[in-house]
Amino acid sequence: MFARWITSVVTELPNNCVYAPVVFPIAKWLGVNNCSAPVFQGVPALLQTMVNCPECLTQMQVQAIALAVANYKLPENTTPTPKPIPKPKLVKRQDSSS
Repeated sequence: MFARWITSVVTELPNNCVYAPVVFPIAKWLGVNNCSAPVFQGVPALLQTMVNCPECLTQMQVQAIALAVANYKLPENTTPTPKPIPKPKLVKRQDSSS
């Protein structure tokens, strides 16, 4: 959702510039299979991936993204929030053998 929004606001961003990794900074070991996001064991592994990134954002692109986020206005919620349905009260059953 963020990637769609930011690429519509800030033009000429490289493809796949929004990268959302998962970092476990103090894990002793990790076992990950088929995760939809990149997983790193600690910050050094994340930093190494960032250094090896083929396309970096320019300073102007970073500033444009920061300004777009800082100036974003949340849309007003026009849909009324439904009131919660109360839980039914428990009814104690009477013993039918008497």
